[in-house]
Amino acid sequence: MRRRAWPLLACCLGCTPATAPEDATAPPAVLVERGGSASAAEAGGDDATPAAEAATTTSPELEDFVPATVGNPRCEVAVVELLEAEQYRGPGPMTPALDAQFAADPDFARFYQSESHGDQHIQCHYAVELSSHPKQRFRWREVRSNTLEEHTPAVCNGLAAEVAESILETTGDCLDLDAGAYWGYVLEPMP
Repeated sequence: MRRRAWPLLACCLGCTPATAPEDATAPPAVLVERGGSASAAEAGGDDATPAAEAATTTSPELEDFVPATVGNPRCEVAVVELLEAEQYRGPGPMTPALDAQFAADPDFARFYQSESHGDQHIQCHYAVELSSHPKQRFRWREVRSNTLEEHTPAVCNGLAAEVAESILETTGDCLDLDAGAYWGYVLEPMP
């Protein structure tokens, strides 16, 4: 029996921005920095060209973020800022659970890689504050499937209340902030 070469397994598992340079028809990536829009001059120094600056300026539709606060007296979750919203192509983010599944079932790993290389998804990164941890901000990543390309990164603007509910559920009302880490639900402390 002849064995096939699985070139996709040689690739690094993870995401490729849908706005990679080889995809010139895709809209530019949008990164929303704290305190306003990002520009090429801020990100790349003084030698940024006007064309490069226009390609990295924040999209007006992402400036409509609506913060939300959800919770109870013991744990109040406030999603206060949209840090980043970007569309990606390829399999979603790698989690310890998915990594363990790949290790346990190599056939599934090959199938997953061959089927998911064309997937699209949107990643939204939020700044989160918890009443149980005053003076500390956390970063939370929310991933939405977008294989049918029915959404733009602007979908991140309206998810704050849903994200806050998800954080409450995942952490057991702030009792265990690392409870969802195995499945990819991580509250990452921000400096």
